[in-house]
Amino acid sequence: MKIGFIMTKLGGPGWGGAHKVSVLIANYLSIKKHDVTIVVSEDSGQDFPVDSNIKIVNITKTYRQSRYRFLNLISKLYHFRKYCKENKIDIVVGLTSNMAVYSVFSCVCSPRRSLLSERTDPHFEPSKAILRFFRNCVYMLADRVVFQTPGARNYYPRRVRNRSEIIPNPISSNLPEPYNGDRDLRVVNFCRIAKQKNLKVLLDAFDIFFKKHPQYKLEIYGDTKDPSYKSYLEEYVKTLSSKNHITFMGACKNIHSKVLTAKMFVSSSDYEGLSNSMLEAMAIGLPVIVTDCINGGERMCIDNYTNGIIVPTKDAHATASAMNEIANDSNIEKTLSSNARLIRYELSEEKILSRWLNLLSDMENG
Repeated sequence: MKIGFIMTKLGGPGWGGAHKVSVLIANYLSIKKHDVTIVVSEDSGQDFPVDSNIKIVNITKTYRQSRYRFLNLISKLYHFRKYCKENKIDIVVGLTSNMAVYSVFSCVCSPRRSLLSERTDPHFEPSKAILRFFRNCVYMLADRVVFQTPGARNYYPRRVRNRSEIIPNPISSNLPEPYNGDRDLRVVNFCRIAKQKNLKVLLDAFDIFFKKHPQYKLEIYGDTKDPSYKSYLEEYVKTLSSKNHITFMGACKNIHSKVLTAKMFVSSSDYEGLSNSMLEAMAIGLPVIVTDCINGGERMCIDNYTNGIIVPTKDAHATASAMNEIANDSNIEKTLSSNARLIRYELSEEKILSRWLNLLSDMENG
């Protein structure tokens, strides 16, 4: 089976969970002796190791860039399709709605099959209604679609739902073992620094929490494609009483080792698909506090006060209250930590990636 993954790039600013999962799936399929190609449309470094047997093709070298975005889109569509045809790709995989467009139009009116995957909350992204309508039309043309949560699948019409599977994110097997000792007085978050993450709520919550726990620090890890938003957050921090205890750490490759001994992980997102940072924080045994996003990924994975704490979105006071509970009660901290880490077995790479392989095999045979 020849499988092509269509991606924007393999690293750099804006490279997030969907890209990482694409590479995890591609690596797994390659190890299982399938012929795998990753086709990218932007130059970049690699933020995650790619199996040596996977062919990486950069189509930017095959066409002239235009200053008009629409012409670049048409050129990419043409060259993605041309490559898949010339190299006899059987199934074209695109994770995220942007890549869905290229995947579907690489396959339409051809023997190739398209497999798409929704990686965020379709209620909110893309932000413009006309783009969401276009995305919905594209999904109607797909052969199969993978969703991470029932909430995401239920957004779409029956035609899409009937061709769909629910497969959660896999948890990397390379994560460090959970930490069992006394925890540092640190609150951590690691994510793309984007408006979707509503980090202002986290900053406000920490400032409230700090009044009772002035010995704590807040560390926020991650890069951004929106420097103006990060600048806004940095300026906002200067107005807070806890300003000297808040640090934007930037991106780092050994993030899990950096946060392993922290007291808690706190997410303040307005919406998510199924948060990789939440899953990874749980897998390494961090007590987690996350927001109750409409897509339902948090409630799918967390039993409240058993393996994590769920709070309302946009509510700094509720978030600060949950932070106080973990800081004040070592029994809550230890219960959350010991139960959270079990998710690394429930969503192990082997369990989840084998489901992707079964789906692709069904598509090949169907």
